[in-house]
Amino acid sequence: MGCDIHGVWECKLPNGTWAAFREINEGRSYTWFGIIAQVRGGGRGAGPFSFPWNPRDADGNTGAYWSGYCESWGGDLHSHSQASWDDVYAANDENRKQEEDDKFGGSDLGAVVDHEALPALDDVVNEIWVGGHFDRGWRPNTIPMNIPLRDVLGLGPEATLDDLEIRSRIRMVMAFDN
Repeated sequence: MGCDIHGVWECKLPNGTWAAFREINEGRSYTWFGIIAQVRGGGRGAGPFSFPWNPRDADGNTGAYWSGYCESWGGDLHSHSQASWDDVYAANDENRKQEEDDKFGGSDLGAVVDHEALPALDDVVNEIWVGGHFDRGWRPNTIPMNIPLRDVLGLGPEATLDDLEIRSRIRMVMAFDN
């Protein structure tokens, strides 16, 4: 018995609305899960680490799809959270460090990769999810896109993720079940 993480990536559209565009990686990685939920201490006997954010402080300004998804679960989905693009980058970085530390004697067990793939501006967004409906469970109302994320965000070709304002328009929203 355990706790699973549910969530989606959202982007803030030019009209100010948050829309979901991709599910998060729901694969099990207890190291990454502990980092993002802030319930796992640092590696090698170090004290607990701390990111400069509390993932349980959601601002309540989620997109209609995610709000409906959470309502469809009722009380079984808890600890509603959000993490910025930068937060997930930091969690991936800490995950890499901890997994590298877990390797015995520096043996090469393969490259450690990010558990949660960060959205890039050139990633193609097949569709955005705005609200949803019940049809054998909660299903999104979709708007076909098939364009790069930069176009969904209304950005030009010169835009980069080096810009904090652009990164602030991409976030992960999540909750946990048990």
